[in-house]
Amino acid sequence: MIVVCLLALPLTGTGFYLESGLIAPMVVLVVAGHLLPIYLIQKTIYCLSPIHVSLVLLTLPVFVLLLQYLDDRVFFSLASVASVCIIVLLLSGRALYAMRREAA
Repeated sequence: MIVVCLLALPLTGTGFYLESGLIAPMVVLVVAGHLLPIYLIQKTIYCLSPIHVSLVLLTLPVFVLLLQYLDDRVFFSLASVASVCIIVLLLSGRALYAMRREAA
């Protein structure tokens, strides 16, 4: 993707110029939206057992579904809700099976 951008920018006449007013918001978005979540996931994986990591990651589709409805451009979709429910049910079944097998 970087190579495509490096080739496309000169061809379109667009440069790498960034307005100084956008630097602070971009830094906040990069830190809060990318670096902090990645760091927290890594610390969680380090501190928990594999089954508990699976249970933590199980919540991701639910949060994605809930957070997407905070955007006014996104309309309620029964297919999205059904997909998240199926994912959660399958992963919950896998987690319960693994916990039961680990206890035995």
